[in-house]
Amino acid sequence: MSRRLFTTAAVLSLLLFAASILFGIRSLRYVDRFSVSPDTLPYWINVYSQHGSIQFNLTHYTRSALNYERIHRHGRRVMIHSAPLAMEGWDWYNQPNLQWKWAGFAYREEEMGGPRYASNYIYQGVWFKGLAVPYPAIIIASAMLPFFRMPARRRVPAGHCTVCGYDLRASKGWCPECGTQISSK
Repeated sequence: MSRRLFTTAAVLSLLLFAASILFGIRSLRYVDRFSVSPDTLPYWINVYSQHGSIQFNLTHYTRSALNYERIHRHGRRVMIHSAPLAMEGWDWYNQPNLQWKWAGFAYREEEMGGPRYASNYIYQGVWFKGLAVPYPAIIIASAMLPFFRMPARRRVPAGHCTVCGYDLRASKGWCPECGTQISSK
């Protein structure tokens, strides 16, 4: 069972490796976005692929801002969008107000009220959290799993010691090689 699980994980890891290479190259020229907004919750969950990284965003809206966003996005709860990188100018990863940024990884958390958004009252009370992971990190991590090997399970023939493999057909009670008690089946 564990060998089959490991093999399945290794195959999925290789598929993630191939997809990360393809999307990583594509993200240098295009922006791909997948957004979903659950009906009962005031959230937009976004996954962006752009600038060599994949970015996960969670935006919590006030009820009025969420209604505005849904109207602005033509009432759709799920949205898939792709555009050339030059057309999509906004990228939160390169904004100056990141909590941290290191080696392509970044995290940002922001309350969208205040003077920066004073001209757009609809976004008062809206907060945003985002995490960016660079594609090279995903590629390296997904390439590692197939190189690990499960330890081979040694099969012990019937009539042999389970510890050392000694032939026990002529022995009674104990293994003469390692001293293990022979189980009588």
